[in-house]
Amino acid sequence: MPRIYNNPYHVASTVNTHCIWPAAFTALEADAIVAECEKIATSPAQLFNGSNVSWRRNNISWHHVNTNTSWIFEKLNQLFEEANNLFFQYNLLGFDHFQFGVYNVGDFYNYHSDVS
Repeated sequence: MPRIYNNPYHVASTVNTHCIWPAAFTALEADAIVAECEKIATSPAQLFNGSNVSWRRNNISWHHVNTNTSWIFEKLNQLFEEANNLFFQYNLLGFDHFQFGVYNVGDFYNYHSDVS
């Protein structure tokens, strides 16, 4: 996808908000990620303002780069870079942690912005 456009107003109106990446991880990789993430206790998810009643109800844990998670970060780096190049073209610098969410019966996630 080109980076310079001759009709920037059209491009701005067709910016992607998300993408779906089927089979980004194999079943074995997904199982290994879950097993690694379950080593850290989860806590109730909250938005930055502390509330979450109408936006989400689930438990989360945060995971940073270490010897056990580096392969996950390497895989995510590849996926994020490819998706960004194809769909978004943001100037990304990187990330140093990810959120693992656990959803039980009755839990939910509604679209929201963490920062306003």
